Amino acid sequence: MKRTIISLSDDDQKWLDEYSQKKHYPKVKIIREALGEFRRKQQLQGLSYKEIIEKTSGIGKGHFGDAVKYVRKIRSEWER
Repeated sequence: MKRTIISLSDDDQKWLDEYSQKKHYPKVKIIREALGEFRRKQQLQGLSYKEIIEKTSGIGKGHFGDAVKYVRKIRSEWER
């Protein structure tokens, strides 16, 4: 892993410090995750709708249990 030095505005540095303390995450972890998310979004740009669907198909599999029950639960929250 290589090291990189970055410069942040005072506001960004303050936000990063506060977020790091609040979430109990090291700042470097927050920056790495943010960069990873930025890269994923950039990689999706320029793809066709079909390519995006194919690339993201199944990403929630196993996270919600029975899909029908999950959808019913979510819809019931809307009706409140």
